[in-house]
Order: sequence, then C-alpha cells, then structure tokens
Amino acid sequence: MTIRPIRRFTEMLGLLDQGRFEDACDQAIAEAFESLQELPNEQGKATVTISIEVVYQAGRVDIVPTLKSKLPQAQAFGRTPFWLHEGALSTQHPSQLDIFAVRQAKAEALREFEDEVSKQEAVNGNK
Repeated sequence: MTIRPIRRFTEMLGLLDQGRFEDACDQAIAEAFESLQELPNEQGKATVTISIEVVYQAGRVDIVPTLKSKLPQAQAFGRTPFWLHEGALSTQHPSQLDIFAVRQAKAEALREFEDEVSKQEAVNGNK
C-alpha cells in the first residue's frame, strides 16, 4: 500500500470532520448571501471566518477547524444626514439655499402673476 500525500488545501478541507466542516462552510456562505440580498437598503456586510489550527505531536498532526459567521442586521436602517447649525441639528446644509423655500416662493410669485393677468384680462374684457 502506498501512502498518498495530501498537498492541496481544498482536498484537506473536504476531509475535515468527515466532510461536515465543508458542508458547514457552504451553509454559512449561503446564509451570508441570502441575508445580504434581504437587506432593505441593498447594501451591507457579512463575514465568514475560517480558522485552521494545526497541532503536531510525535509525527501526528491534528487539524482543528473553526467556522465563525457574522451576518448583517436583519432590519438595518439607512443613514440620515444632518448638519449642526446654531447648536442643533438641521436637514439643510448651511451653505446652500433651502430648495423648498425657493420653490415655494416661485410658486407664490407665479400665482400672483397669474392673478394679475386675470384681473387685467377681466378689465380689458369689460371695456
């Protein structure tokens, strides 16, 4: 009988704990992918860590694998930007105009103009 050396990590990985460790790795990475796809903001981070401890004693090598998985929070909330202004939070950047106030002012000016045009048409139509 010839002893066949194992020189490839992937071959050794499949032999650990009679293949159960490799199955656990497959399951951990699948769970990581699934949990990332379910995130409401479509972005996140998962970590799957494999550790291999090699213990040697008198010609014998014991390999002890460890698998850790850190999945993202299931209900992650998105970031909301604020700026500090006068010692308090503000949703408006201090160096920018309040876009909504500008829009509102334009809308009011347009309504006033349309009202004035309507008045002028009514006056001209009565002559």
